[in-house]
Amino acid sequence: MRLRLLHLDDSLQRMPDFCALMVAEEAAEWPYEAEGAAVRLWAASGAWNAFRERLEVILDGDPDEKNENTPVTFFGSGDFHHVTSLLLNDALKKRSSRVTVFHFDNHPDWVTFKEGIHCGSWVNDVLLHPLVDRVVTIGPATSDLAFPEWKGANLAAVCKGSHEVFAYNHPPSLVWGNYHRTACFVQRGHRLIWRTVERYVKNSLSNSTGANTQRETTSSRLRKLLEERLAAISTDDVYLTIDKDVLCPDDAVTNWEPGKMPLDELIASLRIIRTHKNIIGIDVSGEFSPSRFSGPSVECFWKRFESWVDQPWFTPSAEIACSRNTRTNIALLDCFREILT
Repeated sequence: MRLRLLHLDDSLQRMPDFCALMVAEEAAEWPYEAEGAAVRLWAASGAWNAFRERLEVILDGDPDEKNENTPVTFFGSGDFHHVTSLLLNDALKKRSSRVTVFHFDNHPDWVTFKEGIHCGSWVNDVLLHPLVDRVVTIGPATSDLAFPEWKGANLAAVCKGSHEVFAYNHPPSLVWGNYHRTACFVQRGHRLIWRTVERYVKNSLSNSTGANTQRETTSSRLRKLLEERLAAISTDDVYLTIDKDVLCPDDAVTNWEPGKMPLDELIASLRIIRTHKNIIGIDVSGEFSPSRFSGPSVECFWKRFESWVDQPWFTPSAEIACSRNTRTNIALLDCFREILT
């Protein structure tokens, strides 16, 4: 395992115990906050190309670059999830075999974004890579799946099977086009009925009571879903990208609305994937940091407006965020040690 801390904001520095642990384990550490502020949330093509070129120089200069151990990168807020596309490119540059990306997130990150890249559009960029077979997204439980056509969702990729989206829970989505049936939904009239984890739980709880029974059933359904998808995937190699907003509020404080997945279910899912596939890289985002932007004033205005509209207005205190995120990152790090040895 080759550990890396990419400081695109100050969120990781807000967790000194975690950073100290990473440094003690000889993690490479790169201060990159100034560059990060220019691409936070989204970036126009020119700014993104400049950012990509600078990041490639940093990654190529990693003294452990020739080390064949799996890279594991923590890089800050989920506002930077589009950086995954560059980290994946880095993991694939010396490979010739195809790869499947497993994406744990409270959002599908599938919107069409012209003339640049967005933290909610990066999946489409990843699908353009010649070595990427498909992206499997697990965990969305937000309104992003509601009225997907109106919100610019790339449903064509879902119908093609190159992007599979398995919500943690979500009601049917209203659509006007014909999408028929895929691995992750079936269309009935103008509704897409999503294949979710909790929907199967509810169908199985008619004779059971208590939170523990529901929790165990949720875990078993998630295991079944993962094993089915892993059996359907033709690639031996997988890349894992985790946005911690997929987790329930007790396990993470992020810049976005929290998801439904408990931390132990996420860790169990990673272990299941490892028993079936070879992991070539992992990245983790979904920390919390105050939004700071740089660049043209008009772009900064629209980014602030988007943050105000889309992100929660209230977040727990800095102490709570530090405590929860440190605990979760250390648990994830322990899991990575286990599955990458």
